[in-house]
Amino acid sequence: MTLLAFRALSFAMLFTLATLANLLAFWLMTVFALEWFLMSITTLLSDGLVPLLLFPGWLAAIAGHLPFAWISYYPAAVYLGKLDPGQTLLYFAVSTLWLLILLMELSGLLARAR
Repeated sequence: MTLLAFRALSFAMLFTLATLANLLAFWLMTVFALEWFLMSITTLLSDGLVPLLLFPGWLAAIAGHLPFAWISYYPAAVYLGKLDPGQTLLYFAVSTLWLLILLMELSGLLARAR
């Protein structure tokens, strides 16, 4: 059940980030560079290319607190049982907070676009 909730938040966060990038295209002539940049950063910082455990300590600490880590790193950690129940609840709360922040940014950007 916990994994399902993390995956749902992960999908919502990825969808929100993609929607933010696509909405920024409203002011740009082309979105290819923006899309490439977002997908590259997402793949790198979400544990998609190199595991965050292999990053240097300072970079892992920074990447572990960005919203990208909640796309695949933390759901995978829950699935593999690397987090105890207290950590799981804490990271779930932080991911919910990140999602709310991203949704507020999306709402503000949409209002500006209108």
